[in-house]
Amino acid sequence: MRLEKVRIKGFRNFDDTEVIFQKKTLIIGANAVGKSKTISEHDLELTESDYNAYSGTDTIEITAYLCEVTEDCLLSTFGSAVKDGKVVIRYTNQKNGTYKILTGYDVS
Repeated sequence: MRLEKVRIKGFRNFDDTEVIFQKKTLIIGANAVGKSKTISEHDLELTESDYNAYSGTDTIEITAYLCEVTEDCLLSTFGSAVKDGKVVIRYTNQKNGTYKILTGYDVS
């Protein structure tokens, strides 16, 4: 599996940003800033300061585009959401506290 790109809308300083990763991408950051953090249910509950203040948005949307998905554990987890070795995972969060996680080969 390879992370192909990430699109971030309305989250903190990101109004609407797309980051495209090359086959070999190095992510650098200080220790304990979340580079290898696992996500818990508690992390999905955001606060007012997580929403982009400049755009005035009530919604956060983070979409990860994965390609070269061949691992059995991922194929069994995502099932029919994987098409041609690709899967898209989208997390949306509303200020009213509701959030969704969608998966598919196209989540538009």
